[in-house]
Amino acid sequence: MKEANSDKTRHILDNLFLFFSIFLTKMAYMVSRFFGAGRGSTWPGEIALRLRRDFVRKVAEKNASLRIVLVVGTNGKTTSAKLLAHVLDKSGESAFSNHSGANLLNGVASSLIKHSNWLGRIRKRVAIFEIDENALSQVARQIKPEAILVLNLFRDQLDRYGEIDAITLRWKKVFSELPARSSLVLNGQDPAIFYLGQGAKNLSVHYFGLPEKELPGKSVALEADSVFCPNCSARLHFSALAYSHIGIFDCPKCGLDNSRAVEDLSQGMENPLRGLFNRYNLSGAMLLAKTVFGIPPIKFARFLQDFEPSFGRQEKIKYQDRNFVLQLSKNPVGFNRALDLLEDSEQPVRNVLVILNDNIPDGRDVSWIWDVEFERLVGRAGRIWVSGLRAYDMAIRLKYAVRETAGREKWQNITEQKIAVRENIGAALSEIIKASEPEETIHVLPVYSAMLLLRKKLSGKTFK
Repeated sequence: MKEANSDKTRHILDNLFLFFSIFLTKMAYMVSRFFGAGRGSTWPGEIALRLRRDFVRKVAEKNASLRIVLVVGTNGKTTSAKLLAHVLDKSGESAFSNHSGANLLNGVASSLIKHSNWLGRIRKRVAIFEIDENALSQVARQIKPEAILVLNLFRDQLDRYGEIDAITLRWKKVFSELPARSSLVLNGQDPAIFYLGQGAKNLSVHYFGLPEKELPGKSVALEADSVFCPNCSARLHFSALAYSHIGIFDCPKCGLDNSRAVEDLSQGMENPLRGLFNRYNLSGAMLLAKTVFGIPPIKFARFLQDFEPSFGRQEKIKYQDRNFVLQLSKNPVGFNRALDLLEDSEQPVRNVLVILNDNIPDGRDVSWIWDVEFERLVGRAGRIWVSGLRAYDMAIRLKYAVRETAGREKWQNITEQKIAVRENIGAALSEIIKASEPEETIHVLPVYSAMLLLRKKLSGKTFK
């Protein structure tokens, strides 16, 4: 009897403390919005987690019927999460997601606070959370998702994450602790991710990818990371490549082979986003929508008719009669995919703005710029404007790219004509406006913190 009373008292106290946590953070959030101090995408959750470390778990337990999907990977998380949330809303499955960039545990907590009532109840039926690669373990300890969409794994911010092998081991542990009802929707053409799926015997595992005939590459690029077999460490043989190490492979030593594993539901449909890399985002989102939510490809395609890109991902902003196109470029693979888009552009590429920072969200180590194929950029762009906290590091890299493409005799003169360094982003914008024509398209390739600052200057806002 005493134990029953004790459990009842503990339950009441838990609910009261949860109510207090939500009340306090919601009030602080509203005050912040009223005074224009911020959007509250992370810090309300940070306050809640300071009050109780298991805040996310408690809210999830109170909403046991909430269907939770996590989206993780180096590139494409924001786009894929938005694709899923958009389609689910259109299909009648009311969904919400966390703000892009708010992809740590405090961002998940903030999103739960925003969409719950004062008692912690959430009316929406589905939560789509994009999760930082390094935060997946922390998030999965507090919530057990119904499904995880895993997009890719590339080198990114080595000072924070370490090499991809370390992340793979952490993800393997996360997958081993998931309940048997969970589903994994994996990029079957990324060697490390494909191998993780092969070991997840107790889960429902599905692989997405693209047909071999649509993969243009045959040789492994400089930026590739997973070129050795994750099972036996022998060098993989690739019969076709999309980019980097994403493609069709087999291991001549142990027989690991992905050639028949993947499914692509996006064939033949019009993609609202440019680039082969976005075909992977679309393929993964469609497979998850079908296997977890029962949404067939034909409905998925119909629901995408009014889909708009996430901010900073092929986003177009009109500013002083110029058309700025923003493409987030934060690591070698992502930057090279942005260069793919420039090369495919039918219009002349007269002015390109490249912005390099080393703030915390970007990673302190900027040595990755030497793995980007900037030779392609100097050959395609008329004038390259360089800005940001590490503008001169980028300028040096571009000078070497000019020397590589123009030859030793002409490279100095061409460098002076082609590359302009303006550390201050505002100053760079002003000069680009003067140097360009009305209605001209200006391509911008920024790292994450620079993209937020630039959006604020161009449109007066950081998030849509």
